[in-house]
Amino acid sequence: MGDDEAIEAADDDPVRAFAALPRRVFLDSTVLQTLLDYGGCIWEGEDVEENDRARTIPHRVSDIYALQRIFRLIDRGGFEFAISENSLREVADKRDSRYMQWSFYVLDHWLSCEDEGVAASEERVERTRVLDDDRFNYLGQKDRMLLRDSLARHCDAFLTMDRRLTRNGAHLRAHAGVVVLSPTEYWELLEPWARLFC
Repeated sequence: MGDDEAIEAADDDPVRAFAALPRRVFLDSTVLQTLLDYGGCIWEGEDVEENDRARTIPHRVSDIYALQRIFRLIDRGGFEFAISENSLREVADKRDSRYMQWSFYVLDHWLSCEDEGVAASEERVERTRVLDDDRFNYLGQKDRMLLRDSLARHCDAFLTMDRRLTRNGAHLRAHAGVVVLSPTEYWELLEPWARLFC
């Protein structure tokens, strides 16, 4: 599946549109942290409390509820969620043992999905070096490394809560071939097909 096929919302061929849904998704550390912090909402269907800090951050609550809907499909839809060694370095910087343990759990899931046919190859890694170009100077070093990891692992999309990254999504897709989505954007792609995964 090509990167351009991954989010063709206006595709008139429903079979092709369904096949193009992003199923191998790289989780940014912002998503990993949210999955941990809002586990009750995402896994158990609890509401985000009225006085929760998330309600003061634009789009945050809608993204949390989108994650809840997305992860209801995991076991039924053949989705794969990737992280990398660079993800674990970002997690380690937080010095939170609970966060680290959770990230190892997610890494274990990813390693059970990954196979030699899609593991990061030298050729694929070399192709990700486009992100070192000056056109991407708006990226921090950590974001750049995670986006490269996503491409190297043949991920269909990069899922993030970081609005700066999603605002630059069109540029990243056009010039680096990486599809950057917020949870809300990803759910908008999945929602028309959700009943097929039940």
